Amino acid sequence: MRQRFTARAVVVGDRAGSVVRDAALDVEDDRIAWVGPAAEAPDAGDAEVRALPGVLTPGLVNAHSHAPMVLFRGQGEGLPLDRWLREVMWPREARLTADDVEVAMTAASAELLANGVTTSVEMYFHPERIAAAVGATGARAVIATPVIPLPGMPPVEQQLADAVALAAGTPDDGTVEYGLGPHAAYTVPLHLLRDAAAAAREHDLLLHLHVAETATEGAGLLEQHGLSVPALLASHDVLGGRVLAAHCVHMDDADLDLWRKHDVAVAHCPASNAKLASGIAPVRAMLDRGIRVGMGTDGPASNAGLDLFADLRLAASLARLAGRRRPR
Repeated sequence: MRQRFTARAVVVGDRAGSVVRDAALDVEDDRIAWVGPAAEAPDAGDAEVRALPGVLTPGLVNAHSHAPMVLFRGQGEGLPLDRWLREVMWPREARLTADDVEVAMTAASAELLANGVTTSVEMYFHPERIAAAVGATGARAVIATPVIPLPGMPPVEQQLADAVALAAGTPDDGTVEYGLGPHAAYTVPLHLLRDAAAAAREHDLLLHLHVAETATEGAGLLEQHGLSVPALLASHDVLGGRVLAAHCVHMDDADLDLWRKHDVAVAHCPASNAKLASGIAPVRAMLDRGIRVGMGTDGPASNAGLDLFADLRLAASLARLAGRRRPR
């Protein structure tokens, strides 16, 4: 099947940031076959031609999401992260069935697609049912199977072994890729984080975790170990390989230098950070160091939405706010 789409402009999505005006894009057998100025397009032949309003862009990538939390949108309003998790989210999630997760992910995936998000990095329970949901909607996902010590769940060592077996034993089909999702340094034992990182490097898997999301998280670990969260992770050989760290709000220059040294990527979640009053991530300082920063919505319970464009607008506003200069 051949299709041609025309638009006032096409964002190519290359590293140069190319934008082609009055453009055409050809799709053949579900793959992009050609893109460029409509006046230079090859003969359309029997292709179906469809004129699109506005701008045609690549699908957005949501770098950090717990999308099945659509079931809990609006619950626990006004609570800080620690109380929101322990009093609201974790008790509710303990009652979820695999069927619940698949239904919720199907609805969330449709919402993501409606907002232009074609790929999301998901950290949530019942990963194979999440894969089934995105398979039904036609989206793509990187599913970092969570590892977290919660009541009613297997021991974390067993959780990690199961997550590694799933990720290493399932080939990447271009639609779903599995990775490892140990929750955070303040919830998962440090030796297990080290083991998860070693397994991720051995099998070339994505290691996805929450880092320095709140000030209290870092204060507790600093008091116990004498190190910031990033430094603690580095000291336990967690960094290196394919590491994607969510939030990274409370980080100083030394922490950011560690991120640059180990090529850690960041999932910036401004709406969630603002709603839970976690703080404003130092994005300008990250970018100045060449740290790779992607955008994430976080879960729709801590964001209230899955609209990545809204998060992009908020990210720009918060960056200006954080970098403001006081008048002399």
